[in-house]
Amino acid sequence: MRNTITRRSTLKLLVAVPFAGAVVSACGKKTEPDSCQDVAGLNDADKATRTTLQYTDRSPEKDRHCTVCTYWQPAKDVAQCGGCQLVKGPIHPNGFCTAFAAKPA
Repeated sequence: MRNTITRRSTLKLLVAVPFAGAVVSACGKKTEPDSCQDVAGLNDADKATRTTLQYTDRSPEKDRHCTVCTYWQPAKDVAQCGGCQLVKGPIHPNGFCTAFAAKPA
């Protein structure tokens, strides 16, 4: 029996490797949403509030983010955006706004 690499076996391998990588990466569980900036369903006043309170998906301070804020409303699934009592629309767990108020200890 000869151990030769044929064009057919090489092509099969070239097709299988990227497919296997895609399957493995799709199996990974997301621990947070990618972005919570979609404000398409908000009215102008709610959009203005987000702007006025300077909402952002990524807090500039590591110990001040939405999940430790009094106004945070967690999503049912960690891969989805949560909510806020003050800022309407989708809110990222690692987000921040100027109305941040730490939860009481």
